[in-house]
Amino acid sequence: MSILSALREGLALNQKHIKIVPLIYAVNFFFALALAVPFFFNLFEQTARLGVRDDLLRGFSVEWWSTLELGGDSILTSLRPALASGFAALFDNLQLLLTGEFTAFGWWLFAFGLLYLVVSSFLNGGVIGLYADEKRTFSTSRFFSFAGFYFHHFIAITMTAMLIYSALYFLLFPALYGLVETWTGSWSSFRAVWWMNFAAFFVILGLVLLINMVMDYAKIVLVVEKQESAWMAIYKAVRFILAHPGGSLGLYLLLSGMAFALSAGFAALITWLHPKQVLVFLIVFTLQQVFITAKIYMRLNFYAAQHQYYRQAQSTVRKLRKV
Repeated sequence: MSILSALREGLALNQKHIKIVPLIYAVNFFFALALAVPFFFNLFEQTARLGVRDDLLRGFSVEWWSTLELGGDSILTSLRPALASGFAALFDNLQLLLTGEFTAFGWWLFAFGLLYLVVSSFLNGGVIGLYADEKRTFSTSRFFSFAGFYFHHFIAITMTAMLIYSALYFLLFPALYGLVETWTGSWSSFRAVWWMNFAAFFVILGLVLLINMVMDYAKIVLVVEKQESAWMAIYKAVRFILAHPGGSLGLYLLLSGMAFALSAGFAALITWLHPKQVLVFLIVFTLQQVFITAKIYMRLNFYAAQHQYYRQAQSTVRKLRKV
């Protein structure tokens, strides 16, 4: 099966179960609300003094933020300066991905991130369960039935992925950075040193994407092949990728490119709008909700397209064995 065929069939499968998107959006919305509400009330309390509000209306107060950062242990410690553009979140996420410093925005957000991994493991079981059962259409009861049935397997895959990422961020990546620093320590060309560090970042990004791809296929293998072991599903996913390196990697890179184009396009739009008035702020807020919905749809496309590619590739292998 070609990459484009898998993408096309994945889009059709995703469209067939399009009702999953608002369901996952609702879960994300209420999850974010659980974080935003205490954040708002804490921020309101910290800015209750009129002088602070006047300072903040003129721009971000580094002095106020520094005092808050040094003296507080609340959820507000996650507040930090960022680029005044739509690309701020994109660069922040890329920095976290390349460095693994997931506590840089505070332990509150880190804890919420861990909790969201549990929630997403539950939701992903429902998504892939419905995709694998193509003969029926979407229903909320079947979605949550699949989510509950596969939850313990999917949380095992997620925990395994976290252990692998921990090994990479705490062992392999520091060793790689140390090797680059030792190798380039005597170089006189700053440009050459920069390109060498860029190559190291590129290697890190490639490894992270590779692990993500393996874990995606592990979830698909577990559901499609009705595996009883999460680790066996990961092993079979690795075997499948090694047997189909061009197609599996090409499809994942194509989907990643589409997701990056979506994020970059939205960031450019927000940079252009740059909300300073109430009306523009409301427009930007609406666009952000549309963007979140599009991101959910794009993430589901990963599972749908990879699911179609896996099933068709395995079907081809079985036909060849019969010949």
